[in-house]
Formats: sequence, structure tokens, C-alpha cells
Amino acid sequence: MRATRQAIGYTRVSTIGQDDGAGRLLQEESIRAYASATKRTIVEIFTDTHTGAGKDSLSSRPGAQAAIEMAKELGVPIIVDGLDRFSRHTSTLEEFIRNSGVELISARDGERVDKAVIMARSRRAQQERDNISSKTKSALADIKKRGVRLGNPTNLDEAQRLGAARNSEKADEVARNLLPVVRDLKEKGFRTMRQIADQLNRMGYRSPRGMPWTAATIRRPLDRIVILEAKRPSPAPSEASDVRLADDKSNEADLQDEIARQIALNPNWGRF
Repeated sequence: MRATRQAIGYTRVSTIGQDDGAGRLLQEESIRAYASATKRTIVEIFTDTHTGAGKDSLSSRPGAQAAIEMAKELGVPIIVDGLDRFSRHTSTLEEFIRNSGVELISARDGERVDKAVIMARSRRAQQERDNISSKTKSALADIKKRGVRLGNPTNLDEAQRLGAARNSEKADEVARNLLPVVRDLKEKGFRTMRQIADQLNRMGYRSPRGMPWTAATIRRPLDRIVILEAKRPSPAPSEASDVRLADDKSNEADLQDEIARQIALNPNWGRF
């Protein structure tokens, strides 16, 4: 039997808030989905909280250093969600690819992308960031000269509320699109989260990030569908039972199975 290939995962977020929330978790989801699709086992995922702006050095990131050290020791590649998560600076990325001896794989681009193409994309992205940074600094300086006070807490709160509203709208849209498909799967006997996720993948449906569905990632859309259904006028008892997406105990057991499977693949899974 062919031995399972291994890989190291690496994520980078810019703020403590992202480290605790969806920024890091979404990167991990992308890495694990790619590893699963390419028949690899993730040995461990390392992470850093480090801004992409300003000077960038791998030596200042303990997570990156640990990932590189383990990758060299095991002779395995490092998988990242996107190359910008490893470094947003072209010079740092070029130096690593040229001198480290470690293969770096982007879950977004795959392994067959020519290195010249990767570097061209990196240079273009850095040039765009530099242009935006320069224009932003110039605009802020002009605003300050005109005596405009920046950092209005009221505006910040409003922006946060609008951002939360947009995220809620997107989640509702995903749920609405999945509702008729999930309802049909239920009628065919697919009731647990894992069963529904597997069937959606077979039918070609993907998560909002373009990744295959898993029992863990389908849970929130399913919960969202239940919320949307609850907002509708109350149906007859028989109809209400037909619309329920899955038995709560089955869903919880299914999620526990998914967590157990991840831990079996990587004993350090979930320890951050």
C-alpha cells in the first residue's frame, strides 16, 4: 500500500482578532481541503500574527520558522492558503523559493503553476499594494492639512454594523441557494451533516470560498436555513417536520465524528 504523503500547513493573520476568528480558520479550511484532495496528511499547522505591511522577515515570525524547520526535517512541502499568506513581499518570497530547499504550495494555485508565473503575480500584487499605500498616505496628509479630524468612533461603529449586515446577507444568500438542494437530499434519506456535505460535493457544489464542503463547514449554512425557515409563516405540523434539515443528535454526532477524524490525522489539530 502506498504511504500517505505528508505536508506542513502555515497560516498568517494581521491582527489578534483574526487570529481568534475566521481569518485563521478559513485559511486552515483551505489548507486541509487541498491536502485531502491531493491525498496528503497535514502533520501540523503553524501560525503567526504579523502584519503584511512594512518590513517583512521570516526570521521575525516564530511560526514560519517552526514550519520551515519541520518541513526540512521531514522532507515535506509547506501548504498555504495563498502565497500572500506566506509573504506579501516579492523579495522575501523569491529568496525563500530560491534558497530554502522547501517546496511551497498555494492551495489556491496548486502545484503545477510555473514559478515564473507565481513571482510575476507576487510582483504585480506588491506594486498594487505600494500604489494604494502611497495614495492613502497622500490623501490622509491632505485631509489633515484641511483640519479634518480622523478616527471618528461613531463612523467606526457604523462601519462595523454595516459590515456585519453585509456578512449576514451573504450567509442568507448561501442558505437560500442551498435550501432546495438540501431539502431534496433530505427527501432522499441524506440527513446528517456529513452525508449532506458529501452529496453536495458529488453534485459539484462548493463552499463560498470554493472549497469542498465538510461536516464542519456545512453546519452553519444548515443552521442558517433553519433560521430562514423559522422566519416564514408557521407551516402545518407535518410540513414543519419535512423542512427540518437534520436530527440534532445526528448532526452533533456527525460533527464529533468529523473532529475525531481530524484529530486522528493530526493529534495537534485544534490546539492553537
